[in-house]
Amino acid sequence: MTTEQCVAFLQKKSTTNGDSVFSHLSQLIQFLVATKPDSAVDLLELSLLLKQTRFIPEEGPKVPRSWKFHAKEKFVKHHPDRKPPPLESEEQNGDEEETKEENDPAYSAENYLYDSIFFEAVGMGLGRAENYQVVLAMRQLASTKMVLKMRFFGKFFGIKSNYYVFETTSKPVPPEEAAKLPSYGVEAIPKENGIGPNAHTYWVCSRPGAEFYRLPDVTPLQIKTARQIKKFLTGDLKAEVSAFPVFPGLEENYLRAQIARISATTELAIKGFYKGGAGGGNLEKSEEYAPLGFAELKTLENWVHKNQYLNLQGRTTLYVPEKKEEEGEEGGGEEKEEKPPSPEETEVIPERLTSVDTDAELMEGWKQWSFITSSTHKNLKHQVIGLRSILWPGAFTVVTPTGFSNVYIGWGRKLRHYVPPLPPPVMKEFEGLGPERRDLPPIPKPPEPVKVEGEGEEAPPAE
Repeated sequence: MTTEQCVAFLQKKSTTNGDSVFSHLSQLIQFLVATKPDSAVDLLELSLLLKQTRFIPEEGPKVPRSWKFHAKEKFVKHHPDRKPPPLESEEQNGDEEETKEENDPAYSAENYLYDSIFFEAVGMGLGRAENYQVVLAMRQLASTKMVLKMRFFGKFFGIKSNYYVFETTSKPVPPEEAAKLPSYGVEAIPKENGIGPNAHTYWVCSRPGAEFYRLPDVTPLQIKTARQIKKFLTGDLKAEVSAFPVFPGLEENYLRAQIARISATTELAIKGFYKGGAGGGNLEKSEEYAPLGFAELKTLENWVHKNQYLNLQGRTTLYVPEKKEEEGEEGGGEEKEEKPPSPEETEVIPERLTSVDTDAELMEGWKQWSFITSSTHKNLKHQVIGLRSILWPGAFTVVTPTGFSNVYIGWGRKLRHYVPPLPPPVMKEFEGLGPERRDLPPIPKPPEPVKVEGEGEEAPPAE
């Protein structure tokens, strides 16, 4: 027998008094150490004395069954709209049904509490107590909102309060509720609905257990403007974003724009884990995927971007407005010169699931990603490995036994020095109609005499 088996055998409790050999010997040794007798070996009756003096609680008086039935009848009489307590057999069946419901919930969520162990191993995360609170908040969100899939996106630090962000795939929003969502005018470039930066719905709360708030969809103009400003979050979703250029929205829209940028840039996957996703389609787990070794995972070639890139327009697909035919063009007039293509039209966007090794360097020899491990010793057999984004401080990806996990914990700011935007171009001066004249203006003509109504004669001039 092994040591664990021996300890388990000694811990078996007696059917008479509920005691075990392990606990009895522990009390015996504790008593000898406390009293310190001269000849402890000769005190053979000490074991029997401990057994006789041990306190064993007695069972209280049992309630007669007739009293139980009387209480049930009284309950049904005073509360006819409620069902009576179930019988013992019904309770067992109910427990089985509850177990089935727990094993097969109406929503699916990542096991963040399990993944947090590996984040903690590489020195990242929120802490065990806060991780447990986040998991409870996920259950609260699933029970109160129409959520199909969910994962913890991350935590954004603010000046007055923080934001806990949860990424969900929600059920379709009814048209009545969609009309209540705030909007900020009509933009020249429309937003993408259900794909790209708006493929998921994001919920935020100031702390685990607080009320959840649904962030509105992000627009291309908000993403383009967020790229030009650097702001700290205040913690108030309805606060104004004081910046230049003027941001089209409140802090909730700015937070949503930063989430879209971070999600498109920092969410990674292991190469070969997914397949598909062309043209904005859904990703599917590859059946041919085989876990990679530690040496293979420590190369950037084996890591890919999970989400689509955002182009200069703030979209994943290029939007080309329809050309309006001007009047007079049908008459066969002269052809107008074609405008040169804009930078947005000539931009080359990398495809989905592109290796992170092809990302542009921040500086010469300075990659956007760095590896983090659970230990600096190279000869350890088991280690945890992950990646850290240098471009977006706070974005981490870690390898887990089931695949990988992404999280963001930071201030929502990009690692770029602030460059004030240039002022708008100076307006051109007014061009005169002719050459400059230096002679005096002409003398005005004398006023004409005023006629009096009803008389044929002219009125005399006023003195």
